[in-house]
Amino acid sequence: MACQPGLAFFLWCKMEFIRVIDWENLQHYKDRDPKWIKVYRGMLSNYNFNKLPDAAKGHLILIWLLAAQLNNQIPNDPAWIKEQIHSQESPDIECLVTAGFLECYEAADKPVQLRTESYAEKSRVEKRRTNREYDEKFEMFWKRFRGRWDGEEYVKDGKYNAWQVWQKLTEKEQRLAWAASSKTGKKFTVNASRWLEEKRFDDYGITLKPEE
Repeated sequence: MACQPGLAFFLWCKMEFIRVIDWENLQHYKDRDPKWIKVYRGMLSNYNFNKLPDAAKGHLILIWLLAAQLNNQIPNDPAWIKEQIHSQESPDIECLVTAGFLECYEAADKPVQLRTESYAEKSRVEKRRTNREYDEKFEMFWKRFRGRWDGEEYVKDGKYNAWQVWQKLTEKEQRLAWAASSKTGKKFTVNASRWLEEKRFDDYGITLKPEE
């Protein structure tokens, strides 16, 4: 059974932290605080996942979300984790470690830095960003930029980050970005800030006309 611990497991309670195994495969954003994570459909045919109790399956997905908030450095404290994921019962960490979804580890000599920004602080930042006045040209670009097609709809986020990159572009580059923006909307289109920063608008061979 996936939740029957082996002899080596009994050292787990001495470890200070747990982390998600193969965490990078669940991330969309590699270099910043992810707003969402990937959950692959293939989990439905994953033997170890299917052998988990239903409660453990739900806890695992919630722990993935918690890992996104804590940079995959989760204190090894089931009672604390229970509070953070708003669960009615403590997660069976032993079960998830034994099944191969989590692992325990000791903290490094240097204290682990956790993301501790409060919800209120995040709300204030998001409100400032929402209320920010973007210039007309950027708004035209943002409206025209389709983002990524996920099979059902176009997905785009990170408007503020895109705005920061936009301001660094020359006027000609901004015009090229606007002209090429409608050609996005593919399955692997990156987010707007990266698209602008890497100047992917140059990949379309667009020649600007005077009236553009």
